[in-house]
Amino acid sequence: MIVLINGGSASASEIVAGALQDHKRATIVGTRSFGKGSVQTIMPLGSGKGALLLTTARYFTPSGRSIQAKGISPDIVVQQDVPEELKARADMPSEASLPGHLSAEGQEQTGSQSYVPVDPKNDKALRLALDLIHGTRVNPAFPPKPNQAAAIAGVRRWRAVRCVLDELCQIGSQAATNWMASPFLHLERSRDPRRFRQAKAQFLG
Repeated sequence: MIVLINGGSASASEIVAGALQDHKRATIVGTRSFGKGSVQTIMPLGSGKGALLLTTARYFTPSGRSIQAKGISPDIVVQQDVPEELKARADMPSEASLPGHLSAEGQEQTGSQSYVPVDPKNDKALRLALDLIHGTRVNPAFPPKPNQAAAIAGVRRWRAVRCVLDELCQIGSQAATNWMASPFLHLERSRDPRRFRQAKAQFLG
């Protein structure tokens, strides 16, 4: 799979692109995305008093990368050929350039090209994607290679869960059944062993 992004790709599209990139399910082609990695919640202040727009969360990819003011960097960078009369508007301001933006965790990134040709035949990113899929061009980034490190980590996490379940089986089958049905089991996927141990202790009382 190939996913096309550019400086105008923001918010949900960045989450999807980042998740596919982390899991090695897609090759990302184009230019760096916008960097909208925060969540805003509207809090009404009462009748006729307006509302407060409050930033309440950040977006992260499955591997823990922050999107805020940084964006998603493509595996293959492709710059479009921009007509002379449009060059002044070809680059999209990024989240990092907005006044009052939520600071990034690490180095912030500036805007990148967001121009998309009207005629698909002139779209260099689209043409490269089709060529890669059809096999007429090659690039080391396509197809993406499985993340063996992530696979190994997943096996280790599952072994840890099996150990916990074995312990529970020793204290009673009903307790084990309740544990498996409890909301704490999902913490196994959180990549946070400390929280998992705390959840286990809380469940067992």
